[in-house]
Amino acid sequence: MDWSWHWLKGSESYWNYQKGRVPLVQDPILDMNAHGHSKNHPTGLEEWRKFIRMAKKESLIAGEDVSLYPNHDRRDGKEFVNNVNWFVKQGVDVVVIERTEDLHYAELSARGEKGDGHGNKPGHDFFIGSAPLTSDDTSVRKMREIISITYSSQQRTWLKKLKEEFKHLDKNVMKVTDRDWIYKTEDTMPRIMDRFNQPIMRDRVAHWHDVVKKWRGSHQNIEYFYNTTMPEIAKKIVDGESMDLRPFEFGFLDECFVMMLVMVNHSCRLVLTDDNFPKNTKDLHKFLK
Repeated sequence: MDWSWHWLKGSESYWNYQKGRVPLVQDPILDMNAHGHSKNHPTGLEEWRKFIRMAKKESLIAGEDVSLYPNHDRRDGKEFVNNVNWFVKQGVDVVVIERTEDLHYAELSARGEKGDGHGNKPGHDFFIGSAPLTSDDTSVRKMREIISITYSSQQRTWLKKLKEEFKHLDKNVMKVTDRDWIYKTEDTMPRIMDRFNQPIMRDRVAHWHDVVKKWRGSHQNIEYFYNTTMPEIAKKIVDGESMDLRPFEFGFLDECFVMMLVMVNHSCRLVLTDDNFPKNTKDLHKFLK
């Protein structure tokens, strides 16, 4: 969305609070996300406030808007809503993508063995906050077990609470759903531009459509993996069929997810004896209880 805003309004460059003036890339897509675009991504309210002070000065100098995609603790919906409302009071136009899906495909696909890109490693900061009865010294094996049991119910509970918290968002906040953003991007982005009185440069639209198609294709591949391929893997584990899992390059949450599917879809449990996660479904079958 951040890249789309700058691209469709005709920008050749934009301001980044860490890098200064940077050129706007033609194609931001790396893997499933726009990680080729260096968005402003301050973390926490204090950093947000610092960013706003810097951005207001830069906006006056450059004579154009400054955008950001603030990083926040998604586990605390009330704090998020309060902070977003603070943005509105500062005169910032805000768009919120409201999650409606139980499964967060971007989270599942991005949080592999290397963590989430913000210093969080599997079995530590992010997962400790998401799972009960865990701490820094909780084993990977135990962490997998806890998350596989609690992940689905926690997501549903969290979404329900978030929906209630979102009722307290300032009336000037524009909300779009995750499904509208993913599957109706060509309609949703122009609505956002229109809401904030930003004309679209028509000569930029055709290329933008190509980027959207590429981004959506990557997302659909990931969605297929978790909705179709993963259940097939879980079934092979239960049936004792041999399948090499190495090509899938499972991350930590993938391991938790397939353990969850074995339990939810087949009423079985994978009880591993150590931190190792076998890379063949037939080997995993041996740990069924």
